[in-house]
Amino acid sequence: MSSGRESFRARRAVLVARAASERQALSHQLAPLASIESGLERLRSLKSKLSPITIGAGLGLTALLLVLPGGRAKVLRSGMALFHLAGSLHRLIARG
Repeated sequence: MSSGRESFRARRAVLVARAASERQALSHQLAPLASIESGLERLRSLKSKLSPITIGAGLGLTALLLVLPGGRAKVLRSGMALFHLAGSLHRLIARG
């Protein structure tokens, strides 16, 4: 009986060591996700500030519409793209 217990203990020790090494490998693979998660946390902290930012962006784009001549549409399109990006980020953070 004791030889059965000893083989069980030896096998268990091998399995415990294998599980520990697999956990370590998995933690190394998932390490980039931790930085993404911290970035999302920082964005969530900006959630209350996004509304004033989007209002300011809208006012800035309106000012560009009034000031720039028609040939400067490239700058305006870039500004509109940034405004849409800010709105998308606002909606993304609002869900979280």
